[in-house]
Amino acid sequence: MITLNNFAKMVILFFFFIFSNLVFAQFTYEDGQNAARRLDFKQAFTIFSELSQQGDLDATQVLGLLYAHGYGTAKDVKKAETIYQSLARNGDLLAQEKLCVEYSGHKTSFFPKEKKPEIEPEKAYEFCLMGALNGGPIAQISLARLYFPLHKAPQLTKAQALYWAEKAAEANYPPALYWTGVSHLGTYGIPDMDKVNEYIWKAAEYGNKNAEIFLCIGRNRFLGETNFSEHYFWCSIALKGIPPRAISYEATLQVLNTAISHLTIKQRQELDDRIKNRKTLKWVHPKIEEDLLLGSFWEREEE
Repeated sequence: MITLNNFAKMVILFFFFIFSNLVFAQFTYEDGQNAARRLDFKQAFTIFSELSQQGDLDATQVLGLLYAHGYGTAKDVKKAETIYQSLARNGDLLAQEKLCVEYSGHKTSFFPKEKKPEIEPEKAYEFCLMGALNGGPIAQISLARLYFPLHKAPQLTKAQALYWAEKAAEANYPPALYWTGVSHLGTYGIPDMDKVNEYIWKAAEYGNKNAEIFLCIGRNRFLGETNFSEHYFWCSIALKGIPPRAISYEATLQVLNTAISHLTIKQRQELDDRIKNRKTLKWVHPKIEEDLLLGSFWEREEE
């Protein structure tokens, strides 16, 4: 039998439940993004925290980033790492690839460090394999690179490493295209120069700096081709993004100067127009929306 007192309690609980849902529903992911764009990180942290508690995985990703950098809350890298690991072990590809790259010893935009992190082989293998099996090209090429040149994945064979490299290249991930092309110079046995050419040219089409450098200084040595127009074209492009202190800078400059000495002024003008009008392809992750990537996985490095 429902008494008046019990009925009153039921009414209060009902309205409390409705009110609670309204409170929790007042924020959206876009609200958090807008707060972050205003640099109101305290508000962004509040919003993403509440959304995360409601099971919003995208918000949880951002929450990990806020903890990692101390935006809107006290900096807590361990907590951020715990968040990413939990997401990764529950099948979240973005978290798997984040941790894969980080534990592989690459400096990322997710965990702030003044210097390049140390390789953690066991963790790297665990999360790279998760991401690779989940179809992530960044994890796939990172897994392959654990085998060579890092030699940190004894669980892999040469054939398996090449398999994962080519899977990543199938997704047109530019670093994977370049690395897979270079690997066919003989890393996995008999050189296959047709594949070297195919993969590296495609990587260059996506603006991969290492591929551009290869087409500048490597085409003569590895592809057996001397074409001063092409040397001029690719060396000019490559030099735009190479710091003067980089090892490849002097070599690139030397090849460019040699090409200049073999070209007429008219030829160089035509090539300069070609360089000016060059368009590069934009890579799109096949499984992760661009706005969720939150920056570049790999910072610029000479690979």
